[in-house]
Amino acid sequence: MASASPATTEPAKAPDRQTIQPGVVRRATDDDDRLMHRQVPALAISGGLHLTAAIIFAFLASRAGDQASPVPEDKPIVVRADEKPEEKQALTNEDVGLDPNKKTNYDLNRIEDISVPGIVRPEEPVGIVGADNAARQTVSPPPGVGGGAGGGSESNIPGAASMVGGPGGYIGGRLIPGQMFGGRSGATREKMVAAEGGNPASEAAVAKGLAWLKKQQKPDGKWKMLEGTVDDDFGATGLALLPFLAGGITHKLDPKDKNSVEYSKCVELGLRWLVNKQQGNGLMGTDTTYRHYSHAICVVALCEALGMTNDSTLRGPAQRGVDYLLKAQHSAGGFRYSVGQPGDVSVTGWCLQALQSAKLAGLKVPAEAFYKVGNFLDTMQTQKGAAYGYSSAGGRPNMTAVGLLCRAYLGWGPKNPAMMAGVENLKKNLPRKGLSEIYYYYYATQVMHFCATEEDWHKVWNPQMRDLLIDTQDNGVGPNRGSWTPDRTHTGDGGGRLCATCLSLLTLEVYYRHLPLYKRDTTGLKDLE
Repeated sequence: MASASPATTEPAKAPDRQTIQPGVVRRATDDDDRLMHRQVPALAISGGLHLTAAIIFAFLASRAGDQASPVPEDKPIVVRADEKPEEKQALTNEDVGLDPNKKTNYDLNRIEDISVPGIVRPEEPVGIVGADNAARQTVSPPPGVGGGAGGGSESNIPGAASMVGGPGGYIGGRLIPGQMFGGRSGATREKMVAAEGGNPASEAAVAKGLAWLKKQQKPDGKWKMLEGTVDDDFGATGLALLPFLAGGITHKLDPKDKNSVEYSKCVELGLRWLVNKQQGNGLMGTDTTYRHYSHAICVVALCEALGMTNDSTLRGPAQRGVDYLLKAQHSAGGFRYSVGQPGDVSVTGWCLQALQSAKLAGLKVPAEAFYKVGNFLDTMQTQKGAAYGYSSAGGRPNMTAVGLLCRAYLGWGPKNPAMMAGVENLKKNLPRKGLSEIYYYYYATQVMHFCATEEDWHKVWNPQMRDLLIDTQDNGVGPNRGSWTPDRTHTGDGGGRLCATCLSLLTLEVYYRHLPLYKRDTTGLKDLE
């Protein structure tokens, strides 16, 4: 934990040497007599005054004690005049309460404009000693962060920022490892929830979901796909880790943070299982049909944990996972189930998220890999990039959501007319009861959060998406409390309850999972008129 530099104190000055005047000799007895005659009366008067004041003070204290409740001897009270006792709130709080304004999580006494991942303690000094101007951090990071997390400062050029690199695009620019994970906890998280449309009910839903996920973890650290037709422990474990990481919870234990105490062991066991099961070629998965789905999701989990903690033990496994993905990329730029197989938009979406997370964590990802994905998307698009197909050019809603998020990662923003046309396509399939496809919602919500207008996000998409997930969560008292029933789509049938729950949680955590890519300067709308 970084802390402020200790205040410097000047060394005590040596006493001045006594000046002895020539010709003057004083006797010790003369000095003693003179001291007694001058100070004894003053001491007597002072003592009398202090005794009188003590008697009056004791009398007043006894009168006050008759009216006040006694303080138990085993509970000493320490009061500081400049601060109130801190109220600890955490993601373990599942109760919304009768007060709709009740905060279920980070109830902080100090909120800074820029922060780093981790709990904020108002009593700590502001600032990190030695931090340079490019990595402004105004609150201390949690244990394990080291130099691996940045403040995620916004670009000065509206619409030109990217999750990778600096202003102007995803290639080049200075990248501070971990910078886009800055909204996940601490002061930034509370501000993002309030500003981006979350509420106490949505945060309580996240708390219930995390509690359910913890109960499903196996003793060896893995998770399994529940109520699904796919038997894929790698995909299940990678997916289950992501909601914890999105909530700012890593494998680094912070004893003062309730979330960390409750869940850090879950994250540690899950990450350890993935690392121990990784094959020599870097693959985290088995030779099944869905291995690149699973592998990409596991890479995202490792890279996010690395980016949030700068834990060197994760760097090697994460880089090997990335290197495997790079070898699996088709020459045309896409990804699919087997190495070198022509790509589809769905698998490519997860693989690009993995490469993106790796770049954010400071791993080596060649720029060519991103360029190739862009070229692949060009072959899948219609409407000049506003709609996408699965393995050929088309306009399926779920693939359109995936394709648009990929484009956002590659630099398209609200100033791009094709992106804004894509947002209009997503608005044709708004969240509503009866249209329950969490795979589509997971991708579309991120696109809307990053690129939609203020009105489209705050008044059209977010309230319906947020409330639909809150309403459809299991709030009973049985073993499914906190989870979501899988929909009857390909994703729901294959991934089952665990997949549905993880994607629902990630959708509710969109407010702080990644800091905004762009300021909402949607000038691209003008080109659509």
